[in-house]
Amino acid sequence: MKKIAAGLNHAVMITAEGAAYAWGDNACGQVGTGNFDAAMRPVRILTDVVVDDVAVGSQHTLALARDGRLFAFGCNGRGALGRNPSALNVTATPVEVSTPETFVAVAAAGAHSVGLTAGGAVYTWGANHEGQLGACEARGREKRTTRLTRRARRSRWMFSPGRARG
Repeated sequence: MKKIAAGLNHAVMITAEGAAYAWGDNACGQVGTGNFDAAMRPVRILTDVVVDDVAVGSQHTLALARDGRLFAFGCNGRGALGRNPSALNVTATPVEVSTPETFVAVAAAGAHSVGLTAGGAVYTWGANHEGQLGACEARGREKRTTRLTRRARRSRWMFSPGRARG
């Protein structure tokens, strides 16, 4: 196995060859099987995609393909899937998310997500009730995508809104 990630009640792993498997609670579609039935054993997902990285939140999953495409599935509560945060819907089938730049790594927790680009830019999206997006926004204010950048010769973070479409 190359990587494993665990959420509240589900887990995802990828093999060295890039095959992705998921299992556990699937009430929001976070296992990515196209249905909402719990998977009691690992089930192959994204069968036509070579996956390089995975990340899971409480009830959502991110899968980063080797070619840079980002897939998201599960609960979109507070915009965790990179879609409109007012759309509190669930997605049981992995959906490709249009991103402002190509990510090389992803992370997730609770109902928020983070992406790292090859150039070192960090994007955050989803829940912000404790300031976890790092966006200098009022607590509780969700954003679709925020790009965090560091200015040269300064240690101060600067923030600018990004645009992710999904």
